[in-house]
Amino acid sequence: MREWAVEKGKDVWSLLVEVNGTIPLHFHPDGVHRMYILEGKLRCTVGKETMVMGPGDDMLIPKGVRHKFERVGDGKAYFVTVDTPSINPANNVWLEPAPKK
Repeated sequence: MREWAVEKGKDVWSLLVEVNGTIPLHFHPDGVHRMYILEGKLRCTVGKETMVMGPGDDMLIPKGVRHKFERVGDGKAYFVTVDTPSINPANNVWLEPAPKK
């Protein structure tokens, strides 16, 4: 996983995220994700539901809801997330081993 900040402030944080494997199961106690898939396919587990999403798909993940993303197929997948209020990565609660930086 790689990420680039698009906008970062007290009330909103927007990231471009590249997924080249798996973002392990985790949740954020401090903000809501709004996600939009730009390229590739992702198997997204949100709460108890799992779905495959592709370009143009979007979702909202409420604060505190467990979620995980796995790239489907070859290549890379990209999504944009807008988090409100801003999510502090130090507060992420990892339910599986955290990704290596």
